[in-house]
Amino acid sequence: MIINVMHILAYVGKEEGSTKMLRLPTDEETIRKTLEEIGCQNSSECIIAASSFCAADTGDDTVMLFRPHKTDDVYELNKIAADVEKLDTEEAHTLAAYIEIYGESLEEIRYALDHMDDLIFYDGYTMEGLAEEFINEGVYGDIPEEALKYINYEKVADDLYDDYSETFYGVLATA
Repeated sequence: MIINVMHILAYVGKEEGSTKMLRLPTDEETIRKTLEEIGCQNSSECIIAASSFCAADTGDDTVMLFRPHKTDDVYELNKIAADVEKLDTEEAHTLAAYIEIYGESLEEIRYALDHMDDLIFYDGYTMEGLAEEFINEGVYGDIPEEALKYINYEKVADDLYDDYSETFYGVLATA
């Protein structure tokens, strides 16, 4: 389920105090009526208030995803909200990690949503934890048990930064 609060405001020059709250996703007719109620003929005549946000309530936690920019298209935000609503916890964390690395533009968010299956994300991992996981899985070959105590996982993690980025929710492959 998505928690998505949008405060849509009419541009300066429209009727004073014209503002409406809009929860997304919703149907396009509701958006059109909301825009008309505040005196906007289309979404390009309106701005989104700074208090607006998009977060995903996964049942396990609430994942803050992004704050829309004031000139973002409400209809595109609605499509994104509909897609975000379908995400499970790990996918919401993956999207949040992607946004943390690549930014909050609608183009980047759309790209991440469209390529969710292609993104490699290690939910809840730190870079050092991922290095240890890779060594234990044999990514670097078979390492004898007695040699494992000599491995500097911090140094291995440093090497991973070429292809991975650590975020609040885990590690995302970036190469």
